[in-house]
Parts: sequence; C-alpha cells; structure tokens
Amino acid sequence: MYRARYHGPDGCRYEAPHLFVARIDAEHWLAEVHRDIASDVWRPPQKETVSGHELEFLSGFARHCLTERDLTPRTREQYTKLLEGRTCPVWAR
Repeated sequence: MYRARYHGPDGCRYEAPHLFVARIDAEHWLAEVHRDIASDVWRPPQKETVSGHELEFLSGFARHCLTERDLTPRTREQYTKLLEGRTCPVWAR
C-alpha cells in the first residue's frame, strides 16, 4: 500500500484521501494534483465529515466491545473513562 502526500501552494501538507495499491497509481494521482496546482485550479481538499449516525454506531460498537471483554473491574473502569472522556469526544468533532 502506498500513501501519497504533497505540499499545496499554500505551504500546507496534504494527504491523498485513500491509500493506493500500486506505486504508479499514487504517482498518477500526485501528477493530477500537481497539474491542478500548475493550472491554478487547485483548491484545498475539504475535510470529510462523519454523520451523527456513524458516530453513534462507532461509539456504540466501542462500548459493546468493552462490555464483552473479560476485564478486571478497575481496568473496565479505566477503559470506560478513556472511552467516554477522550475517545468519543474526539470522534464527535
């Protein structure tokens, strides 16, 4: 798998929205991006947003996995604290 990254004309570093199976595919994608930059039609990629339904599913799945694991009470408490206090709020951004 290959990851493609480039620096935009604004000086920021950007990454392809997905991985590429072959190096030549990543190079082709980068060539298209550079062509857009040279043609002055390039625009910064928009950050993908995740729907509320997807976030609810992901949070629910994480909570379900936590309840299914064989953990000591203290470990379960710590994992729940991390999930609810740090992980789920970051997903909701």
